[in-house]
Amino acid sequence: MKLIFSATRKYSLSLFICLAFFNLHFCATAKAGIYPPGRVFHTNILSFYSALKNNSAHLEWFTESEENDEYIILQRSDTVNQKWIDIARFDMKTGNDNKRYSYDDILSEKGSYSYRIEISYPTGRKIYTEMVNVRFNGVAPALYPNPATDYIYINNSTNQKIFFVTDIHLRQWELPLQKSSHEGISVADTRQLPKGMYFGNLSGQKIRFNKQ
Repeated sequence: MKLIFSATRKYSLSLFICLAFFNLHFCATAKAGIYPPGRVFHTNILSFYSALKNNSAHLEWFTESEENDEYIILQRSDTVNQKWIDIARFDMKTGNDNKRYSYDDILSEKGSYSYRIEISYPTGRKIYTEMVNVRFNGVAPALYPNPATDYIYINNSTNQKIFFVTDIHLRQWELPLQKSSHEGISVADTRQLPKGMYFGNLSGQKIRFNKQ
């Protein structure tokens, strides 16, 4: 039997097919976490790596592309707590291509640390990069700058209050240690010290430095 449709029926049938296809496409994209349909999420991490730098985990990554309403969160976990915590947030910006980011996470306790980046989209969807790892064997007493000028900064994991120093003539000075803005780092005023070589003891370790 041959069916004959009027022009009106043909138009209605075509409209029905188009609406059905659109509804099918909408449902498929919604289930995939894309809303509105057809939107592409632009923030993408191109590379992510870590390295131990002094007493810090140096983290560096590049974004291949970014989008305004999206952001990334740098997260850390350690072998003791085994729980991811947020340590830094970076808002993304449309137009940033191949942008370099870096972050130094100062470590005070020895152990193994893992890091990852969480990418958050406006829909609430989140994806994660692969983990990178850093092994920290503890803070060794260190002093910088050396030679010193007006102030010195010291890795002071035991929170020692006074830094006792002696010069080559066996003269002694007491340098009060104040906490700096960085965890585990103390600062001492060395302006009172004459120029020369000095010896000190910090956390049972001998330290030698010069004063200019």
